[in-house]
Amino acid sequence: MKKLENKEIELEFVKDVKAGFADLAIICINQIPEGGVLPSEMSKRLKVLGKFNTVKIGDKIELEDAEFDMLKKLADNTGWKLIHKDIAAFNEYLEKLKS
Repeated sequence: MKKLENKEIELEFVKDVKAGFADLAIICINQIPEGGVLPSEMSKRLKVLGKFNTVKIGDKIELEDAEFDMLKKLADNTGWKLIHKDIAAFNEYLEKLKS
């Protein structure tokens, strides 16, 4: 079991709405690989997405080991169209939680 803290980030997705690590996780989970997503994979992603959709800044999200491993793999493979310290910090945070 891993507990991921929804730390506040500076990136804004909606004006005047605070964003956090949960928002970055949602982006990673919603990334569609070339060739699409199998229904079984989609079900796993939807289960994890449900844990991130209602969290507030500072909340902790509990993930089973398999859920965390999936998120970590997706985060490692997400291609970003910008360079930002919050994205790097999110990936570093996941790497620390992994160990």
